Formats: sequence, C-alpha cells, structure tokens
Amino acid sequence: MKVGIDMVEANRFSMIKKEHYPRIFTKKELEYALEKNVPMRLASIFAVKEAFLKAVGIGLYHGIDLLDMEVQHLSSGKPILVLSQEVKKQYDLGAIDISISHTKDCCVAICVIEEK
Repeated sequence: MKVGIDMVEANRFSMIKKEHYPRIFTKKELEYALEKNVPMRLASIFAVKEAFLKAVGIGLYHGIDLLDMEVQHLSSGKPILVLSQEVKKQYDLGAIDISISHTKDCCVAICVIEEK
C-alpha cells in the first residue's frame, strides 16, 4: 500500500491569479469549484493531487502533469481521482482511494493506492 497526504490553506487560492488556474485545474474541476466556496474547493482539489504525487513517490512537476489527474465527485459526493491514460501506462497502480476534509481555513487530503 502507498499513502500520501497533503494539507493546504484555502486563502492560498484566493491569491492566485485566475489566469493560472488552467495550468493547475481541469475544466471540470474549475466548473465544480466555481459553484461555491471557490478557494476551499480549489485547495481541496490541489491537496488531492499533491497527496497522490506523494503516494506515488514523486514531487510536484516531476513526472506527472497536474492536468493528467482530475478530481471528480460521485453522485453521493465522494471524491474520486481519475488519471489520464498516459499516467495509467506510466505507473502500474492498483485501486486508488482519496478522502478530503477541511476546517474553515485549511483542507487535508489523503490518497491510498493499493499494490497490484
């Protein structure tokens, strides 16, 4: 089993210029985040991506583009991480499970990857 965790302060995303969003977030992620509580949702999505990279054992900008991962939500609200075909080919990963939690200022995400 591989595990990664990340914590992000939401105000970090109220300071980032919107023109930088498309380099970090997919169109679907931005649509979801712009519905409400934008900084917290963006921080949560970013935390998931960082937690995944930590679980894989690589750092930000060291092998996987942030746009090759997408945080989606099931109808129940449970977040899931969807990877591009390129990432799936590059890394032989088992099932991936993620969870997100937050306070009014910070969010934390954990990613657990089963061994194949």
